[in-house]
Amino acid sequence: MSSSSLRIALPAGQGGTDATIEIQKNGVSAGTVTVTYLGRVTAAAWKVDAATGARNGTITGTGLSKSQNWKLSEVAGSGEVSLPIVASQAALNSASAGVFLESDSRVQVKLPAQVAGGAGTWRVSFAPTSGAGFSALSPATRLDVKYTAPKISRLSSTAFAVTGGAAITVTGTDLAALDATQSDALVLRPTSSSVNSGQDIDAVITSKTQTQIGFTAPAAPAGQYRVVLKSGLGESADSGRTLDKLEAVAVSAVTSSSTRLLAGGGKLVLTTTGLGANAREMTAKKITAKLESTVNGRTIARPVALKWLSDTTAEATVPAGTPGQNADLIVYRSGIAAPAVTLTYTAGISGSSKAVLPTTGGTVKLTGHGLSGTFVLRNLNAGTEVQLDDVAPAADGKSAVITVPASAEGIYQVKFTPSGTFTGAPLAFTSKAILTVTDNG
Repeated sequence: MSSSSLRIALPAGQGGTDATIEIQKNGVSAGTVTVTYLGRVTAAAWKVDAATGARNGTITGTGLSKSQNWKLSEVAGSGEVSLPIVASQAALNSASAGVFLESDSRVQVKLPAQVAGGAGTWRVSFAPTSGAGFSALSPATRLDVKYTAPKISRLSSTAFAVTGGAAITVTGTDLAALDATQSDALVLRPTSSSVNSGQDIDAVITSKTQTQIGFTAPAAPAGQYRVVLKSGLGESADSGRTLDKLEAVAVSAVTSSSTRLLAGGGKLVLTTTGLGANAREMTAKKITAKLESTVNGRTIARPVALKWLSDTTAEATVPAGTPGQNADLIVYRSGIAAPAVTLTYTAGISGSSKAVLPTTGGTVKLTGHGLSGTFVLRNLNAGTEVQLDDVAPAADGKSAVITVPASAEGIYQVKFTPSGTFTGAPLAFTSKAILTVTDNG
C-alpha cells in the first residue's frame, strides 16, 4: 500500500478466535499482529408451536458457541426475559424458554408463549464470552419477534341455552398463550342492557391450540355477550361485528294441539311463550322449527313452516309421514332447541268417492293412509259392526275399494285395522270415514 502500511488478505477463521500474523522482510520477522475473528448472525427463522404458543427459532451464523447471557427484551419497553442455556435439545423441548448451543454455527432458541411486558416487538440478544466478539446485527431487527394479543375470527355457534353446557369452539390467532387454568382466561362480557354490563362470566376452557380454543358455555342470564380472551399479552379486541358475539337464549316448553296427525301431514297449533307481538318479531327472534324422524337408522330432519298467531301460539304445517311412525317436532330460538314434542303419524281415511249409499249397498273408493287389514262397517246408531269381505286395498295403503252390503238406513263408520307395513299404526277418526245409508237421497 505504502512504505508504512500493508493490506493483508486473511483466510477464513472461526468466530471468537484469535489469529497471529507475522510480518517478514527478506525472511526476517518484522513483527506480529494479533487479529480477533468476530462471530456473526447470518439468519434467524421462527415458528410458533401450535399447541403451546411458544416461539421456536433457529439462529445460524459463526462463532455462536462463544455466546452467553441470552435474553428477550421488549423493544419499546422495559420488559425482559432471561433465556438460560441448556445442555441438549431434549432439555430445551421440556423448558418453557431457553437456548441450546447446538454447534458453532447453529443455535436453537425457545421463547415463552407469554411475556410479562405485553404485546409488541421483542428482541433476542446475547453477549460474547470473554475474549470473543460479534459483529453488529444487520439489520438490527434480524432477531426481532412479535407478540400479539389473542384475536377471534369466528365462533362455532352464535347462541347457547341460558342453562349452559354447550360446547363452543373459538377460532382465531395467538390463542395458545392463554393460561387455561386461569379462571378468567375466557369470559362472556355482557353487551345488552338487559344484563349487568359490569359483570364478566367465566367459562371453562376444555382445549387449546394456537388457532382454536374449546370451552363450555356457562349458565348465564338471557341476553347478548362478547367472548373475551385474556392472556399476558392483553385482551382480545371487540371485533365490532358478530365474529365474537354470543346470545344466551331462554327456551320455553312447547305443547301441541295434538300429538297425533294423519300421515298425510297437516296443521297443528303450538303453544309456548315469547313469540313476539307479530310475525316480524317472531322472525327477528329467529324462531324456527324442524321435524326429526328416524328412517332406516338415519335421522332425517325436515323444515316445518311456522305461522305467527299470537305471542304464545303459532301454527305449524307438518309434512307427511308414514302411519305408525314417530317424529319429533322441535322449535328453535336462535338455533337453540326447546324440548321436543313427539308426534305419531296415524292411519286414516281422508277421502271417499261416496258419502251416501242406498240400503241396497254399493261400491266406494276410499283414499287415505295405511289402508290395509280388516275393514268393518260400524252402525253408529245401533253400535253393531259388520266385517267387509269385498275389499281391494292398494299396496301403498293410499287407496282401497270396498263393497258395502245391503244395510238398514242409518249412519255408519268405515273402520279398519292396519296390517303388514302399517301394523300397530293407530287409526284416526275422520269425517270422510262416515257413510249415510238412506233411500231418501
